[in-house]
Amino acid sequence: MKNFKSILLLSLLGIILTVIFTWPFAVNLKDYFPDHGDYTIHASIFLYNQDSLKTGRIFNQEEYFNGYMFYPLPYTLAYANNSVIPSLIFAPLYWLTGSLPLSINFYTLLTFVFSFLASFYVFKYFVKNTWASLIGAFVFTFNPASMVRFPQHLDILGKYFLPLLFLFAYKFLGKPNLKFAFWFFLIFTLNALTTTYYMIASLVMLPLCFLPFLVVNLFKKNWLYFVDLVKFSFVFLVFVPIIL
Repeated sequence: MKNFKSILLLSLLGIILTVIFTWPFAVNLKDYFPDHGDYTIHASIFLYNQDSLKTGRIFNQEEYFNGYMFYPLPYTLAYANNSVIPSLIFAPLYWLTGSLPLSINFYTLLTFVFSFLASFYVFKYFVKNTWASLIGAFVFTFNPASMVRFPQHLDILGKYFLPLLFLFAYKFLGKPNLKFAFWFFLIFTLNALTTTYYMIASLVMLPLCFLPFLVVNLFKKNWLYFVDLVKFSFVFLVFVPIIL
């Protein structure tokens, strides 16, 4: 009950901060929709994905990626973020309301709330201090590099899996086991299906996280560590079909 209350209060704080720092966006959810820039492209992809979910087209790779975006070029959905996870959040809202502006704008606000919650959890894990974690979550969520992208670049705002990805990378590398392997590769997959940019960024940065763990255990001649690391890394094979 205490944890639920803490999550509720933290979520409420995230919502309040999001409303303040995006004002007056929150009071124009039903009306705001620019007819230019990336926001229109994101809306088009979200609409295409929700229709692909309803029709089952998303399970046919050739048909799914041969979308109408950037027509008449073929397989044009591969040219941009296909935003599968954001579309899974957007779709129920759209089916319920039938309003494109309301649905995509609501998801836009959720990106800030999700980022605030995820980053707070990660900071709290490492620093064990609530106030320091709140400051860290605030900086991660509402920093100028993010706010300058609001609201046009939804792909850049979809960074809520990144803190969790590096946290579970840390856990998995610190103690390779089935549980941590599953969570690490699950979050890697969710991050990859949210924003392609962040998948590529994580592929560049994760080896730098791996290096200290590998070097320390190599010097200790902890060969069992490497056996477990390789063994439990095969969990990734479960997620490969989903990513592909």
